[in-house]
Amino acid sequence: MQDYLGLLVEELAPYVDLWLGETLSLTAEAKAVQQAIESTGKPFWISFTLEDGPGSESNSVALRSGERLADAARWVAVGSSGTPLQLQPSRSYAGSGRGGLWGLRRFGRFP
Repeated sequence: MQDYLGLLVEELAPYVDLWLGETLSLTAEAKAVQQAIESTGKPFWISFTLEDGPGSESNSVALRSGERLADAARWVAVGSSGTPLQLQPSRSYAGSGRGGLWGLRRFGRFP
């Protein structure tokens, strides 16, 4: 996974102001994104998808991997220096298989 992310980061870095690790289902993916973009010095946001399938109506909110949301949020707050956290509870979006690393540019700065 790191080889793939490293190649994406290397090619996209000159055109990116902000990295977004989107529709991730476990903290290991978020950690891989953090490690891959670390050398760019650019900020990043993490977006996890929540389990919302059958049986997920309990009081314990979890990521699609089954990890507790509280544990993922703790990692974001401590392990990633307070990276902004986004949550996506919709399986229809998460099920698209289009999660990954995206580079965002500010409006008005496109070549």
